[in-house]
Amino acid sequence: MYFLPALLLVLFALSVIVQFYYYLFRFGRVAAYKKADPAEGAAGFTGPISVIVSARNERANLERLLPKLMEQQYQDYEVIVVNDNSTDESKDYLDGFKQQFPKLRVIHLEQTPPHITAKKYALTMGIKHAKHNLLVFTDADCLPASDLWLACMAEPFREAEVQIVLGYSPYEAHSGFLNRFIRFETLHTGLMYIGAALAGKPYMGVGRNMAYRKSFFLETKGFIKHRTIAGGDDDLFVNQNGTKKNTRVAIGADAVVYSIPKKTVKEWYRQKLRHMVVGKLYRKSTKWRLGWHAASQLLFWITFILLLSLWIEPYWILGGFLVRLILLYYVMIAASKKLGANFTDWSIFLLDFLFVFYYLFIGIAAFFTKKTTWK
Repeated sequence: MYFLPALLLVLFALSVIVQFYYYLFRFGRVAAYKKADPAEGAAGFTGPISVIVSARNERANLERLLPKLMEQQYQDYEVIVVNDNSTDESKDYLDGFKQQFPKLRVIHLEQTPPHITAKKYALTMGIKHAKHNLLVFTDADCLPASDLWLACMAEPFREAEVQIVLGYSPYEAHSGFLNRFIRFETLHTGLMYIGAALAGKPYMGVGRNMAYRKSFFLETKGFIKHRTIAGGDDDLFVNQNGTKKNTRVAIGADAVVYSIPKKTVKEWYRQKLRHMVVGKLYRKSTKWRLGWHAASQLLFWITFILLLSLWIEPYWILGGFLVRLILLYYVMIAASKKLGANFTDWSIFLLDFLFVFYYLFIGIAAFFTKKTTWK
C-alpha cells in the first residue's frame, strides 16, 4: 500500500539530484566562466585564418554575411565560399563580389561524388583549398555579432595543444512562440555542450560557429567515418576527436554568431530530426550522459505531477519544485549572459515543461528514422 508513494518520492528525489548536478556542474560552469578580453586577442594572436562557408542557393543570405566577414578586425585572413551546386544567382553574385574584395575566394561545385554527402564534400573542398592552417566555420544564414568574432575564435589557438574551438550560435529573436521555443532549445543545447567542454568532456559543436586546425582535420581523416551521413560535419567530428586537452571554447558577446531561425514547425522539425539522427552515432559515454539528463527531466515532471495529484508530501514536493525552478531560471539567465546572448524570458517554466516532451517525441522519431538530407 505504501510502496508506490515511497517509490515515487525516491524517484522524484533522484531526478532532482541529477538535475541539480547538471544545472550546477554543466550550466553552472558556463555561468561562472571568465573569458579573456577580446581586444587582447585582437592585438595579441594573429595567426592567419581561413574562414569557410558552404552555401547552396543562399544568394540573399550571402549578401548579408559577406560584408560582415570583410569587416572583421583581424590582420591576416581569407574567406572561402564553396558554392554547392546552386541554381539561383549565387554564382554571379559571388564572382562579382570577389572582384571588390581580394580576401574572398570562391569554389563553384557542379556535382557531388556518390560516396559522400553534399555538405561534407563542399566543406572538404573548402578545407582542401584553404591557404591557412587555422580554419573557422560558419553558415551562409549566419551573421557575426561583432567585428572581433575572428579574434575571439582565434585566441584559444595561442596554446599549441589546442586543435578545436567551440563557439555559440543562438537564433535571432523574432515574434511568435515557435521562435521563443527554438531559442530556448538552442540555449539549452549550448549550455550542455559548452558546459561539457569546460568540464573536459567535449562531445559536440555547431558548424555555425566553430574552428579547428587543417592539420588536425587531415590527421584524423576528417569526415571519413561518417561521410555518407547527412549532418555530423560538426558534432560527430568533435565527438570522435575532441578531448580535454585539445578542445577550448570561445564565448561572449563578441564571439557570438547569430543564425536565422526556421519559421514553420515543419522546417524546424526536419532540422532537429537530422541532428537527433546523427546523435545515434555519438560515443556511448556521451549517449549515457545525455540520456541521464533527459531521463531525469522526464522523471521529474512525471513524478511531480503524480505526487501532487495524489497529495503525497505536497509541501516537500512543491518546495523541491520551486527550488529547482528558481535554480534553473537564474543559472540559465546568468549563463546566457556569459554566452553573449541574453535570454530573459519569464516563460522558462512552460518552455522547460514542453522541452521534455519535445525531446521525447523527437528522440523516438529519430530512433526510427534511417536517413535524412541536408537540403
